[in-house]
Amino acid sequence: MVNLQQYGLKDNKKIDFIFNSSLCCAVISCFYELGIFELIQNKQRFSLQEISKKHKIDENILHFLFFILESFEIIKRDKNEKYYTKGKLFGEIFQKKSFFYWLVSGYYKMLSELPQIITTNKKPYKNWKNIAIASEEYGANFVWKDLKKAIKKAIEWTISNQKPQGNGRKIQIVDLGCGTGHYLIKINKDNDITSSLNEKKAELFSTGINISASTIEIAKKITKKEGLHSKIDFIVADIQNLFHDTNQKNYLNADIIMSIFTIHEFLQNEGIIFEKIRKIFPKAEIFILCDNYKITTTPNPTYPIYSLALEFTHAIQKTHIPTLKEWYKIFTANGWKPIKILDTKIENAKIFILKKI
Repeated sequence: MVNLQQYGLKDNKKIDFIFNSSLCCAVISCFYELGIFELIQNKQRFSLQEISKKHKIDENILHFLFFILESFEIIKRDKNEKYYTKGKLFGEIFQKKSFFYWLVSGYYKMLSELPQIITTNKKPYKNWKNIAIASEEYGANFVWKDLKKAIKKAIEWTISNQKPQGNGRKIQIVDLGCGTGHYLIKINKDNDITSSLNEKKAELFSTGINISASTIEIAKKITKKEGLHSKIDFIVADIQNLFHDTNQKNYLNADIIMSIFTIHEFLQNEGIIFEKIRKIFPKAEIFILCDNYKITTTPNPTYPIYSLALEFTHAIQKTHIPTLKEWYKIFTANGWKPIKILDTKIENAKIFILKKI
């Protein structure tokens, strides 16, 4: 049984805290989208007026949004009440702000339609674009460092097992559920990865696949802006139905498959998606999978940020988040073997480097 008293909440304040927390989540998501946290991060102190002017927000509205953040020690007013400074929790909120955006702006319609969804066959709506934007930021903050090690290792292994083609080697990597192309861009711009490729006279080509056309449009614009449009291409497709696609064949010769926080969406029928991936990409021996696993066991209001929300939103979608033991069973049943497992800074996520059996 949960006892909120042990978390410092008095009996007569527990309901107040629960209710007011929802307001704070909404304000954090709002400030994330508007870029206000970045402005605050770069200042020793700031005034309500300067942020109101820069973002064209009515001062009375902004004052109350500040009041909510101040109530939760995210910002604080100085003694003369003219300026604000960062509060005790600002640093951690700044680092984890994309989780709030993921929930509030990614699943807002699902949350508002919850009674209809759970009592009818109404399909839960989620904003794929906002979810992709949020997941890329928390991935960069909490996953990229370890993911980079896995990708570099996979590229080096592929090069060592591949025959040179003409003047060098060509390595192709496919990202399933690529979002706005964030990880493919980081891979192609990373100095350690590009130096390793150059030393071995290898060239990297990348393909991103995502179901959302609007998200892919963003990915193409960013890639062009970064000067990588000749190295990275994108396809709008449902990864469950790739083998039906006869118009796009450029990804079929992929050497490495990767997927970040996506595959758990497609684990129906005992994880047959892994068997499909084996068949769609016959050359690919390595699959880098970064994904979540179930950690909730007993009721507890202080589970690590994101873990309870992830399991909640996916339960509403009738999508099961596997335990670690269940993940291992899915891998081996569908022809993949984990050769290395890396921890991430997200407590319910790991990076699995899988090899075809």
